[in-house]
Amino acid sequence: MRARIQVGERVVELQAALADRVKKLEEALVKIKTLQGLLPICSYCKKIRNDQDYWQQIDTYLAEHTQAEFTHGICPECIEKHIKGQMEALQKMQDGRNGKIP
Repeated sequence: MRARIQVGERVVELQAALADRVKKLEEALVKIKTLQGLLPICSYCKKIRNDQDYWQQIDTYLAEHTQAEFTHGICPECIEKHIKGQMEALQKMQDGRNGKIP
């Protein structure tokens, strides 16, 4: 009789564990569907609107909804567009302070 009770308890435990795992898988599926669906993104700043109607940076949004980790860098196109001009201007200012003629 005790053996049957123990088997019954074990079956109940396994069913509860299985139900918990199914719930977690369903939650993961919802997240995956969110990432596969359409994301509302600003065409200017590229921020994404989340479910609470809050706009956040794309890297922040993806980090919260995936296991992706981000590092930041500057692509060659942005170096030309944003950084190169600033570096040249700083160099001219530095040359002017040092008495060099450009």
